[in-house]
Amino acid sequence: MGKKTVKKMKKTVLLTGASKGIGRALAQKMLSKGYYVIGTSRTQSFDFNHKNFFPLKLDLSDPRSIENTHKNIFTNFDCIDILINNAGIGPDLDTENPKRDSFSQTFDVNVSGTVFFTEPLLNGKGLPLQTRG
Repeated sequence: MGKKTVKKMKKTVLLTGASKGIGRALAQKMLSKGYYVIGTSRTQSFDFNHKNFFPLKLDLSDPRSIENTHKNIFTNFDCIDILINNAGIGPDLDTENPKRDSFSQTFDVNVSGTVFFTEPLLNGKGLPLQTRG
């Protein structure tokens, strides 16, 4: 698959956590508005399809997965106009006090994983994240 050369009229959105919940709704809304959407999910199981939707597997708790996703994006896309970091976990949401292990896992995914995924997109190691409005 060659790089996706996106026309200036259509913006490209990179949306993590796009398979369910808010991420799924955002992906579908962006697609309905004419955007190209690169959607990620740990399982890469999406219950919708669209000609402008490009599903990718991304597990923010796994450095190899982050690296593989970067390679895929840098190889197949020219630019990202909008980045929405939506992916995250919340294993203790239904409890009064978090457990230490699950809190550490939550922090690793929701903070560390997001930072390690986002930084290469921002610092020019691959594809330019657009800074225009």
